[in-house]
Amino acid sequence: MFRFALPAFVLLLLLAGSVYVYFFLPVNDFTDIHAQTGREKFFSFESGENKEYLTKANQVVITHPAVARDISMERLSALEKSGKDKDKIPFYHMIGVSYLYQAQYNNAIKEFYKSMELALELNEPLFLAHAHHNIGLVNLFSEKYKDAIDFFFKSLEIYEQINDTINMYTAMNSIGRIYYEINDLGKAYSFYAKAWDGFLRYRYELGISSVANHKAMYYQAVGEPDSTIHYFNQAILYGKKVESNFNLSDIYLEKGNFYFHTGNFSRAISNYRISDSLAQVVNSPRQACYPKLG
Repeated sequence: MFRFALPAFVLLLLLAGSVYVYFFLPVNDFTDIHAQTGREKFFSFESGENKEYLTKANQVVITHPAVARDISMERLSALEKSGKDKDKIPFYHMIGVSYLYQAQYNNAIKEFYKSMELALELNEPLFLAHAHHNIGLVNLFSEKYKDAIDFFFKSLEIYEQINDTINMYTAMNSIGRIYYEINDLGKAYSFYAKAWDGFLRYRYELGISSVANHKAMYYQAVGEPDSTIHYFNQAILYGKKVESNFNLSDIYLEKGNFYFHTGNFSRAISNYRISDSLAQVVNSPRQACYPKLG
């Protein structure tokens, strides 16, 4: 089957082809990058001050990842003297997410493994699952699909064990992206449908945007242009609500690809330009190169 989409982007996330990371981001794209942190049900800080710092980082990571990284690095420096090892876990993770959004994959994976090792040592399953998911994203963006899907399924298993419903749907969305990349469109749509229904139920707008982008790419692959445009527009609508520059860059890129392959070159160029401008804000070199190629 002929594939219209350029390789490797959700993001998210997925973080190519929109991570969501999440994401992210990516999610590229694409898939959500997991930047959700500090949720009391699944993780509690030893210090309220550390929770406040992570909240600040979380608020800017999908728009200005370098700022989130600076906040996290500053806090980790302070934590070296405090003995509160548990509170280091989400900051290592946040630094990894920030690198993931900027396509610095070697740096990202180092930070995710730091978070994973400490989460394993201290029995913190939320961040153990997050690390597995985002390492899966790095493999997705590197087109190592077998490794990626193994990490995604492991993250899904852990999310199910702790009953973290939102992130279960995020993992399903990412798994669907892998099946899309290997042209198993039936399985891809099955996982997208589960994630879509779940995100709508919980009104999780970043997730809705990511799955809508994926569904648009699916409908493009099966030759349904009206549904393709509908879901691209839904992806943009919800992406704008959460100001996810990374995911929006990928969505406009994929929408530009659609118009290019249908011969509407003026609209293709318009979408590529928007994608490029958003990629510049996030400072993601990989995210910025595709619209320029378009």
